[in-house]
Amino acid sequence: MNYLKKFTEIFLLFLLVLVLTGAILLGLVWYNSYGSYASEILKTSVNAPVLTNTPFPTKPVLKPTLTPSVSFDIERSIRVAISAYPQLNWGISFIDLNSKKMTNINGNKLFPGASTTKVLIACLLLNQVEAGKYNLEKDLNGTTLKQLLQKMINQSDNDAWTTLMNFIGFQYQQPYAKSIGINSYDVVNNKINPNDMALLLEKLYTGKLLNPQNTKLLLSYMQHTNNDDLIPPAVPIGVAVFHKYGSFNGDLHDAAIIDNGKNPFILTIYSSTGSGTLFYAQRVSVFHSIVTAVENADNITTP
Repeated sequence: MNYLKKFTEIFLLFLLVLVLTGAILLGLVWYNSYGSYASEILKTSVNAPVLTNTPFPTKPVLKPTLTPSVSFDIERSIRVAISAYPQLNWGISFIDLNSKKMTNINGNKLFPGASTTKVLIACLLLNQVEAGKYNLEKDLNGTTLKQLLQKMINQSDNDAWTTLMNFIGFQYQQPYAKSIGINSYDVVNNKINPNDMALLLEKLYTGKLLNPQNTKLLLSYMQHTNNDDLIPPAVPIGVAVFHKYGSFNGDLHDAAIIDNGKNPFILTIYSSTGSGTLFYAQRVSVFHSIVTAVENADNITTP
């Protein structure tokens, strides 16, 4: 009896140890499984950044967008700007001096040039000076050729213009224009198309007509003129503008070189009365709208 009792106690103790051992083993298995799962959760926490080999951008990454060509965008923008003024006839020409690409609206239409063609006469005079035919200090009725040149361009003085045209000789003016590719210029009727006026400014600014000294001289007369109402006010501060305006019998024009140091361009705007009229202030406002349209087309005037 004692032996049986003792055997029973040992057997129960063995079962207890066996149960405890099984419980411990099951606990270890559960712990390892849970720890691995918890570790994975921590690794993929929504608050933790997922590291990649791609560096973080310093600016927002924008999706590329398809945009029309600059020339198309500029033409479209200009047409929108002038569409509200059908009572005026427009001739507009734009030349990108980097790409040499021209965009125009009625660019081949002849307009009375008014005072814009004074730039052509100035180029002819300086061309003859460079050829040794004249000296800018030559006296002409108490005024030097240089002074007359400045009055004609900077102050748009018509008397100075007439004096210089007579001095140079009308017979040289048309041939000179054609020799530099300005084929639409009509000296007798003082007519020119916007494309040729833009081409004249392009050739002047890129040094194709005059030496650097005379180019700089003429351009200096095309700043801070007696009428800066049209193109210049619409150009951002810090952007250089060289221009020549013209006004005659309802025609109002401005031809300008605009240079921000990166994307220089030529813009000529010719307008004439058609089926109606606009007050001067209204016309000026349209010029500003056209310049702004060109600027916004490709941000080309940002300093």
